[in-house]
Amino acid sequence: MKLLVIGIFCGVLSGCAVMESTAVLPSHRPCPVPEEDTSSRRESPRYRARQQDTIDHTSHSTSPRKSSRRLERTARSYLGVPYEFGGTTRRGMDCSGFVYRVYTDLGYDVSRLNSQGWYDHGGRRVSRNSLQVGDLCFFGPSRRINHVGFYVGNDSFIHASSSRGIVITSLDDPYWSARFVGCRRITPEK
Repeated sequence: MKLLVIGIFCGVLSGCAVMESTAVLPSHRPCPVPEEDTSSRRESPRYRARQQDTIDHTSHSTSPRKSSRRLERTARSYLGVPYEFGGTTRRGMDCSGFVYRVYTDLGYDVSRLNSQGWYDHGGRRVSRNSLQVGDLCFFGPSRRINHVGFYVGNDSFIHASSSRGIVITSLDDPYWSARFVGCRRITPEK
């Protein structure tokens, strides 16, 4: 009898181990983001975007227009890269990994944050009608941020879609418009 109970128990456990999810995500669903405890970094100057800094990089030798174009060009170079949860390479990346990769490609010293972390640590709030190329756009249910992308002009943003990889999408898309939380103008430290 004891052996029978152990056998049934092992059978149930092994059955759970081979179950596979067949869920299909819609093409406009936000990418899930890895949760990261960023509370210990909140006070560190390295992880706090300076309020006076904006994407125009006026504190550096590059002109505002050139810096915005450079950020946009760098972001667009990733178009078509597949989605990978937690990824930060051309083999695959998620939405916050994409932001991290673009900033590091531009020479900024940034940490790998999730989308909520970018929102919490970042720069100056910007209204939608004042957006400039390179501003970060945030999305989520209510005020909880679960998606981030770069504004690229023409009411569009570039981001990592969980089903389509790095794509450009209109901010007026009904799915994203309903989940739009706000934008921030951020310049990480070099």
